[in-house]
Amino acid sequence: MKFGLPKTQMFFALAFLFLSSNIVLAQKLPQQLGTKEATMKDEKPKFEELLDTKDLSKFRGYQTEQIGPGWSLKGKEISFDGTGEGDLVTVDKYTDFDLQVEWMVEKGGNSGIMFRVTLGDDQPYLSGPEFQILDDANAKDGASELTSAGALYGLYPAKDKKLSESGKWNKSKIVVQGEKITHYLNGKKVVEAESGSADWNQRLANSKFKDWEKFNQSKEGHIAFQNHGDPVKFRNIRIKRLGVGESADEENASGAGIRSIDP
Repeated sequence: MKFGLPKTQMFFALAFLFLSSNIVLAQKLPQQLGTKEATMKDEKPKFEELLDTKDLSKFRGYQTEQIGPGWSLKGKEISFDGTGEGDLVTVDKYTDFDLQVEWMVEKGGNSGIMFRVTLGDDQPYLSGPEFQILDDANAKDGASELTSAGALYGLYPAKDKKLSESGKWNKSKIVVQGEKITHYLNGKKVVEAESGSADWNQRLANSKFKDWEKFNQSKEGHIAFQNHGDPVKFRNIRIKRLGVGESADEENASGAGIRSIDP
């Protein structure tokens, strides 16, 4: 004795099951895609640790790909001994970003961090604006607010700042978004400028940069750590790319995201 449906009925039954399963799948797919899309939108860009490779592979020299003598890495701390040559720049280029870093200079020390730097010139400061690094108390540039620590060098002074003395760590944060440039020093906002504004243009016209054709002209460039001929150290270097219209983390707006500074 045989059991089961006739072939014709079996065909229609299978066809019904197939169509039913596909209808359910079609109903669930938009929900799944919507959930995935929402998750992607909710994901915030993460900070990239520039020394997480335990080497200097994320850096190069400014004039050549080879890193110049005097620069070295011990653990996660970059040092320049003051006797070598060349500036240190990131391999990658950045447009809008949130950069956080700790630095230390010796007595009278001078250095800087430049951004949106282009290659091919004699010096990175010919194209990139600079966050000044300095021992204000003992360096010549400390006599002017426009060239003292935390300043947007030569253009905007660092206001109401708190600076650690030479031989101790300072923490800095540089946020660049479109035309807006913001400097933080040891947890305080010290500079806020807008490139191309009337105030900026007036300051630029009164500065040494007025005849520098490439200065601040690139919207994308490297981050440069300056060799000014003085010993300097950098650590806890991390950077986050910022999308169009995206703001830096409010909770870390003062640079609080940087690890605690050692004595």
